Amino acid sequence: MKFFYLLFLSLITALLVISDAFSANRVIDNDSHPSVGLMRYKGDISCAVFVVRHGVAVTAKHCFDHYGINEDNFSPQDLSMSFPKKGGNVDFLNTLVEGDDVVKLILDRGENDIAYIIYNRNKTINEFRLDGFKVNDYAEIEEGTEVFRAGFPMGHNTVFDKVITSGCTFTGDSGHFDAMVMDKGYEGLLFDTNCPAWFGDSGGPVFSTETDDQGNSYIIIHGVLSHTFEVNFLGEIDESSIHEDEIGKFVRTSMFSPFFLASDLELAQKAEQEYYDSRIKPESIEDGEVYPRVEEVVVSQTEAPKKQTHFTFEALLEFLFGFILKFFRM
Repeated sequence: MKFFYLLFLSLITALLVISDAFSANRVIDNDSHPSVGLMRYKGDISCAVFVVRHGVAVTAKHCFDHYGINEDNFSPQDLSMSFPKKGGNVDFLNTLVEGDDVVKLILDRGENDIAYIIYNRNKTINEFRLDGFKVNDYAEIEEGTEVFRAGFPMGHNTVFDKVITSGCTFTGDSGHFDAMVMDKGYEGLLFDTNCPAWFGDSGGPVFSTETDDQGNSYIIIHGVLSHTFEVNFLGEIDESSIHEDEIGKFVRTSMFSPFFLASDLELAQKAEQEYYDSRIKPESIEDGEVYPRVEEVVVSQTEAPKKQTHFTFEALLEFLFGFILKFFRM
């Protein structure tokens, strides 16, 4: 009798695990979250990437250092970032950042799985807006917080579509993923979620939605997707954790590297600003014209700054002289 009771409990537990694996909702949606794109490097590496400000994109550090790529041997010409436009995808009707528009790679020096790609902000500044979200680089995420993700998991026939995964929560668990036989490991403290994920999702943002005192909703970016804790003793993904749906394969949980452990987010923003400033020669700026800083760019997309007219004493004399001549000709 005890055997059947234990067998019954095991079946119930298995059913709960399976239902939890499918409780999250995965849908293909290339139109939403236009600031999330697919990064490719040398045709071999594919990771998600997202823009936190025009000129600064964020992805996972392991997308580079697991392959021996660092800031010194990084080749900007070999990297591309594709942001699908409405009705498009990563290969058709997209905003493509590549070639000379890719500037440099910055691997965050802190214990985390975060990296930054500096690029020419003009490639995206008129393509999509960045207002309506905040980066949580100041506090830990609370247990039970509902989160959702955006990424590009490799689907059937190796297709990369933007997949939005919602209905997940931060489980409250966290831990370290040290190097193992078949995995080089991931730096820093990692936070666990019950969000399904697959290869290609790495580097994508982990979001939550909040509401301010005025009732306006906004998105908080908590971190960068890293991997899953569901591995065997070698570091390979546990076969029992792999599931499949109409999109493709996935593991039922994933963990992320939080932004509050980032050290170089501000450094990356300064590096982008320095690059942008260096590209504009002083003589190319007209008198009285001020080129916008990044903080002003989003505002200028909504309402173009009005052109200001400056009156000088010489201009006033010229106007009066012209008026007097016109008067005597009458």
